[in-house]
Amino acid sequence: MRSARVKVEGALAALPADQAGAVVLAADTVVHLAGAILGKPRNREHAVEMLLKLSGREHEVITACALRGPGLREDFAVRSGVVFTSFDRDTARAYAATNEPSDKAGAYAVQGVGARLVRGIHGSWTNVVGLPLAEVVEVLVAHRVIALTDSGLRTAVEGLPEGIEGKKISFRGKDFEGN
Repeated sequence: MRSARVKVEGALAALPADQAGAVVLAADTVVHLAGAILGKPRNREHAVEMLLKLSGREHEVITACALRGPGLREDFAVRSGVVFTSFDRDTARAYAATNEPSDKAGAYAVQGVGARLVRGIHGSWTNVVGLPLAEVVEVLVAHRVIALTDSGLRTAVEGLPEGIEGKKISFRGKDFEGN
């Protein structure tokens, strides 16, 4: 959770003065296996070693999320179980050679070539990817940052229902403000 908090506080501190009212979300994902945390691999050989530890086993993917905004401070974590197929060192090396694992917690990307290593997922697939969308949407709705309506998801871009006015959302460098 600490890393997500540090990221969100850093993002808030870097906001220009005219965006001081923005709602900011930060997330950090780790892989937990038998009491050890597997972050991002240091290099290709480290990725191979991480993958071999996961081979044929179940592990847990944990994404910590920190949401901040005016009067808003929410921290939460989402856990999903992932079961890997059994594979050998040559398979791990071949996957590591794709460079896909280089910046991924646990040295794999379930949304990419790494999907072939995964036998099953218990819980949120989007959490394993790195952002648990259903849970994030629930929190944003609960804090009235976004709204679910009969015509779908409404954001500040489209105009939110009453009570959202004045809240600003920043996403990928673009600012969106309520009615």
